[in-house]
Amino acid sequence: MRSIEYKAPEGFEGSAQLQVPKYTERLKIIKNCNFSLGTEGEAQVTTDQLDSVIALIEGTKGYIKDVKIKHVESGAMAESFEDLEYSPEFDGLLVELCSSVLNAGQVGNS
Repeated sequence: MRSIEYKAPEGFEGSAQLQVPKYTERLKIIKNCNFSLGTEGEAQVTTDQLDSVIALIEGTKGYIKDVKIKHVESGAMAESFEDLEYSPEFDGLLVELCSSVLNAGQVGNS
């Protein structure tokens, strides 16, 4: 399994380590989420797919390690995946991190 560093986007500071599963494993997660695939095989998420987003988070949480991300405006600090789940400041970032696992680290780190 490949490990990559996810660098937090604007408004956040820090990083997390992503374990990127093999393509077939990513496809299984995508299938469980009922996502469609883009032209380059990436998962496509829309805001009206709450059940899919829940499946995304549950299917990828084991691949997100060594979280150390701070929300700049509020000062909230996440040092684990669980911290990301409990703090509303990290809601959008959490989805981006999980999507990055499915897209082999491409979301937010291009």
